[in-house]
Amino acid sequence: MAGETGAISVSLPIAMVIAGFFAVSVYNFIYINIKIFLTFKRRRGLYFWSLVVASWGIPVHATGFLLKFFKLGGPKPMALLFITIGWYCMVTGQSMVLYSRLHLVMADARKLRWVLIMIIVNFFLLHGVMTVIFFGANSSNPEPFVKPFMIYEKLQLTGFVLQEFIISGLYIYKAWDMLRPAFDDWSWKARKIMFHLIAVNVVIVIMDITLLGTEYANQYEIQTTYKSALYSIKLVMEFSILQQLCSYIEGRQNYNSEAIQWRCPDGVSTTTDLDRVTSSQRLDSSSNRHVDGSEGDKRSSRTVEITF
Repeated sequence: MAGETGAISVSLPIAMVIAGFFAVSVYNFIYINIKIFLTFKRRRGLYFWSLVVASWGIPVHATGFLLKFFKLGGPKPMALLFITIGWYCMVTGQSMVLYSRLHLVMADARKLRWVLIMIIVNFFLLHGVMTVIFFGANSSNPEPFVKPFMIYEKLQLTGFVLQEFIISGLYIYKAWDMLRPAFDDWSWKARKIMFHLIAVNVVIVIMDITLLGTEYANQYEIQTTYKSALYSIKLVMEFSILQQLCSYIEGRQNYNSEAIQWRCPDGVSTTTDLDRVTSSQRLDSSSNRHVDGSEGDKRSSRTVEITF
């Protein structure tokens, strides 16, 4: 229980693994932020700020555990504060990144609201309770908190992984629902994008399972440092997912009568105006089909603006 309640004493190979995860986290943090500030011209919106907050939580979280595990300087409360703030930003920030891109494929405001409610409830239920136990386990009298810490650490990690599974699952389902009618018209492109979306999300699921494996194997020192590296990799893959979908919806702009107007992060699209893409791709799968001009005149159109 040394790592849970204070500094650790590990073998050189374990220390090198921890250092390697820290290096991956910092490298990806630098890459992500360069990518963010080169990609976005207008630095505003939920998607942009979720990416910024989630990315900055990664090095803060990783640095906190280095300070705590190896007593590298500074008071212990400072390390605990770094860990807690970084954990909030990194984990819930990642969920907000996933939530913000759900608007691309799901126009149902009620369902989106329930996803947001889930994130908020889990923030207080998982972050809040675990924070109290975490500080208690690292206090001058840790004994009463040790057993609750071991139990709730597994529960909160499982809860956050399930939350990301749900959001990613909705994204894959709605993306499939949106792309499926296009197979006859854009068969190769639609299938390629869908394969990419599924492949990336499957890789993320596998990585989350390995994270759960380290936790349930009681490898706390590995789990906590591996988590920072894993979340940094997730954010790197995030840009790849969005780029594919932006490219597809833009290419479908002349296929349907209803206009879905939304803003795509600058640099992701291939149009001249990288700040705005107007697409005629419907998000309602029941009416996602090619219509001629006359029918389009008879149908009422709607415009939904989705801003990141």
